[in-house]
Amino acid sequence: MTLPIVGVDPEESRRLGREIRRVARALADVRELDVIRNVLLEEATRHGWHQAAVAFATGAAAAKRDARMAAARKRLGRTDGRQIKAAVRRAAPGDRPRESRLTAALATEIRRRSRALGAAFDEAGVVYGVEPLHRTRLAAKKLRYTLELAGSAFGGAARRAVVALKKVQALMGDLHDRQMVQRHLRKLIREPSAGVARNLERMNVDLDVQCRRLHGRVLAARPAIEAALVEVDRAVIGALALERPRAARMRSGGRQARKLAG
Repeated sequence: MTLPIVGVDPEESRRLGREIRRVARALADVRELDVIRNVLLEEATRHGWHQAAVAFATGAAAAKRDARMAAARKRLGRTDGRQIKAAVRRAAPGDRPRESRLTAALATEIRRRSRALGAAFDEAGVVYGVEPLHRTRLAAKKLRYTLELAGSAFGGAARRAVVALKKVQALMGDLHDRQMVQRHLRKLIREPSAGVARNLERMNVDLDVQCRRLHGRVLAARPAIEAALVEVDRAVIGALALERPRAARMRSGGRQARKLAG
């Protein structure tokens, strides 16, 4: 999304996007298993979980992480991050996009992503569900990054929306991390001895209670997000209203200059 807005050739943008996604997908499982292990250790202290069960769960995560890292190295082969950075620099446009064009492109993207976040919240509703919340988290992240890219183009409204989105993102991020741990635990419950399995089940229940509390806090944050997005939409409309006369004056000035040169 960012590369076309700042003026990168669409074909070059797609090519770079594919390469970056390839690297991200290869490392996604590694990152997820690192998070699972860290959350297990953090929550073990909070809840006083059985040490043998925690050791079993973290050990399984570490073993899977090492296997996924080896697979990622093989999949990526000789991929060099420095080459990707160099390709991004080469693709960068020589001239900065005209401010009116950049403002219009950002405005369109912000409004589109605002609607997507509202739809995701509507789909998630008030009933706790893993997948709808995951889609809402992704929609909030994409909107926040677009607003940050906009910088001061839409005034304080964009900055206040970013603050509100960061707060709800943090809640949904914590929620998502604990959901990942739950999936890990549920796969393990069938593997060890019955005694450890019971302790793993207790860990799963504790995490489920915590997830539902976090879900309640996400729901409580929704009105603030919606109010911030209404303010952003007004700022976007106002900025576009200012840009149209300016763009018209620039086109008129260009025509005048061509006449004089002729």
